[in-house]
Amino acid sequence: SVFLKDQPVGNFSYDEVVKLRGNKNVSQAIPLGFGDNYRGFRLVGSEPEIFSFKGIGAGSGPWLHVGQGKIFSGKGQAVIGSEVARLTGLKIGDHFASVHGMVSTKSSRAHKEQYTVVGILDKVHGPYDSAIFVSMESIWEQHKQQQQIIVKSPTGSGKTIILISYIENYLLNY
Repeated sequence: SVFLKDQPVGNFSYDEVVKLRGNKNVSQAIPLGFGDNYRGFRLVGSEPEIFSFKGIGAGSGPWLHVGQGKIFSGKGQAVIGSEVARLTGLKIGDHFASVHGMVSTKSSRAHKEQYTVVGILDKVHGPYDSAIFVSMESIWEQHKQQQQIIVKSPTGSGKTIILISYIENYLLNY
């Protein structure tokens, strides 16, 4: 799931993100939620902190850089990967609607709510060049309406997977 190539793994409760963030051996715990696409490009629900996620190793800095525009700050905003921008022609200020599922078909119907492109990532030479980042709340809201599933906010039992960065010393001594 993290490489955006297969079906998403089973979901975790958002409560697990909260617990991991309280673990002294975890430097970052960032939720990732999946379920929709735009023209075959996966939407990745997350939090603005995804753009500060650092790789493992001394001196590793954030690996996702917004080259144009800004990071999303709320529902209905999207930061698109460099390949999404190149292949769809989307640019800052453009609007689009996602469809449910990992692929678009002729029978796919767009969600009523639209996203506004607020940022475009610099090329990272990986799967996230083809990703569309939106807030977790946007993903939860789309699926609550689409499938009539009750998905709760971070204080409840919302579902997600978690991108975790452990403190280096913990990994080296484990």
